[in-house]
Amino acid sequence: METKSRLESACYHVKKALIETLNESWDKGDPFVPSEFDSFPRGACEVTSLWLGKMLMEIGFQDIHVCNGSHRKPTGGSANNHVWLFVNSKFYVDITGNQFKECGQEIVVSNEIPKYLSNYFPFTKTPLEKYLAVCLTDNNYVELEAAFRTTLEQP
Repeated sequence: METKSRLESACYHVKKALIETLNESWDKGDPFVPSEFDSFPRGACEVTSLWLGKMLMEIGFQDIHVCNGSHRKPTGGSANNHVWLFVNSKFYVDITGNQFKECGQEIVVSNEIPKYLSNYFPFTKTPLEKYLAVCLTDNNYVELEAAFRTTLEQP
């Protein structure tokens, strides 16, 4: 299977499993769902991108970078931040971009920086391994990731 198709397929699978896990957790009233998932995908781009990056690495994708950009509205106020991935030195990948009306896609896998991210310049690219060393260590993330992995393993 072509790399882009394989990447798109993996992204759809991961996002579907994450949504199922969140819905099951909320239905059961599990207390371990971190608050940034309350308005998924809005507010959950960082942790979602990190989990996606980990899963992609586990199935053989390489050279995964976490991209982080800020956009200050012309009217002032606080900046909006967004996080997405850059995979295999070739693909911009975002499974939470649909929080932006300009995105118009459930997932994004593109050889070019997507137009809806054009206001998030300049952005940083950090190797996934470096990013993971300081993130996702809270017990709530660990428990939710375990539930998420169980959902991922289901047919």
